[in-house]
Formats: sequence, C-alpha cells, structure tokens
Amino acid sequence: MRLYWFFLFAFWALFFVACSGGGTQAQGQLLITITGLPSGVDADVQVTGPNGFSRALTQSTSPALSVTPGQYTITARDVVAAGRTYTATVSPGTTVSVAASQTTQVGVAYAEQTPSGGVDPAKTFTASLGIGSLAFQPGGRLYASGNAAGKTDPSGRLYLTPADLGGAGGAVPAAQVATEAGLYRLAFSASGALYELKRDDLPPASSVYIRRYDPATATANAFSPVELVIPNGAFSFGSPPVQDYNLYKPSDMALDAQGNLWVLDPESTARSSADGIPNAPGRLACYSAADQAAAIPSPGNLGTPGRIYYGSAIEGARALAFDAQGNLWLAGGSGSTARLVRIAAGALSCPNLGPSGNPANEELALGASGVTELRGAPLTSPVDLAIHGGDLYVAQSDGASLNNILRLSTNATSIPSNLVPITINGLQGQITSLAVDAGGNLWVGTAGAPAPSPGRIYRLP
Repeated sequence: MRLYWFFLFAFWALFFVACSGGGTQAQGQLLITITGLPSGVDADVQVTGPNGFSRALTQSTSPALSVTPGQYTITARDVVAAGRTYTATVSPGTTVSVAASQTTQVGVAYAEQTPSGGVDPAKTFTASLGIGSLAFQPGGRLYASGNAAGKTDPSGRLYLTPADLGGAGGAVPAAQVATEAGLYRLAFSASGALYELKRDDLPPASSVYIRRYDPATATANAFSPVELVIPNGAFSFGSPPVQDYNLYKPSDMALDAQGNLWVLDPESTARSSADGIPNAPGRLACYSAADQAAAIPSPGNLGTPGRIYYGSAIEGARALAFDAQGNLWLAGGSGSTARLVRIAAGALSCPNLGPSGNPANEELALGASGVTELRGAPLTSPVDLAIHGGDLYVAQSDGASLNNILRLSTNATSIPSNLVPITINGLQGQITSLAVDAGGNLWVGTAGAPAPSPGRIYRLP
C-alpha cells in the first residue's frame, strides 16, 4: 500500500511540474515599423494571431509587441489624408512566423497612389475676365488679376469671399470685379498688405510697376491710398555714370518670411558692363523690408533695389515661390529648356540699400553652392508655381493643348520620369496660375475660355 501511495504522489508531482513548465513558455517579439505617411497622419494596420490575438496599430510598435509564438497576419488598409490616398506594402509578407525568444521584424511602407491623371474639379467659378494670377489674402479671400497677358488687354481685379469659396461655385459677382489697367500679378504679405505688379507701359517712359497698399485700407476692391511705389525709372551709378533701369519687364514677385520683396525681371539686361552684370537677360531684384518701410513715409517711392542677382541660375525664369524652409524656387523655359531651379535660403541675401544708393550685384550660377537645377519630362512648359507645406505645384501650359499640373516634393533633387501630370477634366482655357488655401486645397486659374466668361477658377479635390 505504501508503494502505491508513493507512485501516485510521484505521478501527480510530475504532472504539475509539466503543467507548470507549459505555463511559462517563452514569448516572441513582433516589431512592426510603419513608414511613408505624412507627419500627424495615422496608419491603419491590424495584427491578428493565435488565441484570438488582435491589435490595431496607428504607428510603429516601440517597444516590440510581446506575443505567443505562432503565425501572425498583418493587414494594412489604405489611408486617405488631405485628399490623397496612401497604399501600404507589407514586407516580408502579410503572414509571418514568430518563434519563442526571437524577434520578427515587419515593415509597413506607405506610398501615395500615383494619380491616374484626370481629376474632376470640386467646384468651378466663371469670370468676365481671363485669370492672370491668384493670391489668397490673409483671412481667406481669394483675389485674382484679370486677363493681364499684355498691356493692351482689358484687365482688372476680382475677388471671392470665404462664403463664395465655401459654396457650390458659379459666376464671380459683378460687384466683386473692378477694372484696373495693366494689372499683371498680385501678392499679399503675411500682414495683408497688397502688392500689385503692373505692366501698362514699357521703358523708357517712366511708369509705375509695383504698388503696395496698406492692409488697413483694403475694403473690397478699393485699396487706397497707395503707400509705396516701386517705379521703373532709370538711375545712374559708377564712374563714368552708367544708366540702368530699376525694373524693365517684370514677370512675377514673391515675399519671403522676412517681408523682403523679390521680383523676377526676365527680359532686363544691363545697359553697360560697367555695372558688373553681363549683357544677358534675366535678373532677380530684391527690395528689403527695411528699405520699403523707410520709403513709405517720404517720398513713398523706392527707386533702387538693395540687390540684383543675375547669371545662369536666373536666366529664363518667369515664376518664383518660396518654400517653408526659405528656399527660392524658379521656373521657366519650354521644351528641352524647361527647368526648375532651387536656390537654398543660405545662398540668398537681401541687404538694405547702401549709402551709395547702388544695388549690390551678385552672380548666381548653376552648379554654385546651394543652387540645384531640375530638368526633364514631364516638365515642358512651366508658367506658375505654388507651394504648400512640402508640396511644390508647377502649372504648365503651352498656350494650346498642353495644360497640366505637376506635384513634387520641395525636397526633390530631380524630376521623376514616371511622374504623372494632373489634368483637369472639362478644362476650359489655358492654365495661367495657381494658389493654395490654408487648408491645402489647390486652386487653378485659366484664361481663354469662351466669351462672355473667358476666365475660370477651379478648386481641385
């Protein structure tokens, strides 16, 4: 009997030891790394496995998940953010094996879906003038210059209110259109000051080219009085005196984060090599915020830029825009000469006008430090630029059948050959201009649609 109880006790002891050993089975580690989504955008990843295990992930697992050994399935769903769709690739595969005391790594790489090309506009506005440029005023109004392709064209300024922009589209109200001869481009400072670039006359006749209006005087389309004028009048410097023009035929302008005004003057040339600029077209003039402020009280004119850049990086450029890092982007050319140029913030400076009253000329050459050139299809006919966050939008038009938009990263150093241009289904006219609102929505202006409403303003989805 004693022997019986001994064996029975030994049996149960071994049984409990075996059960105890099975309960402490070593776990495995599952490390999932998620990449490719914009900052602040959550992933949509589901992990399932043995014993009903299920876990939803919106970001990488750090530290790794501690899980029971076995087979696990990783499902990554598409993510839509700011109107863009991101699709994930799971590697090494959607099903992985996790072993005890081992770490299994899984990568979930999101990438934006390549657009098919054609998009239907979310809304369309029609205008009695062809659209020449678009600019958002701080506060949400969208302003446009109208049909300013040349000094003899009828031109004007029109606007859409936030209520208009939030509606279904339609005709720009006639009360929101004002005639203004020669109006070519518009820009707003961060404080709401309006800058108008006018081309209603050509040198050598003296003519107003850029006017700045104080934001406090802006009431609908009645910007008054003019607080600053940048004319195209001639000035002389050097010994013997050399005559040059402040501006000649400017094509675009932009303000940097410091309030300095930068103006592209693609057709201007030095009148003499004595000013240090080779007799080649293309200049980039800068008027510092301090010089502007000093000129406003008296006499209200700023006749000379603080600096003029020239050289191969500037030649051919007709549009410009600053990105969030302060880098300047230029666009110009057509066909095989079409290009973008990125000039790093550190390669630019906008000094105040010196005591001599002469601009500080400086060459910017392709290949110089901080200067990057981007060429190649599908970039062929750039006409305007717009930037929002890390996105660079390039409007393209050859004045006929080619009308599209390219979207690149502001970190791009080349143009992908497989980049698919964005086209607008049902587009009327030729694309002339771009603007992006505070919510990241892209607005596109066109000119040349059928009369009596030759202008269109499209909002893309």
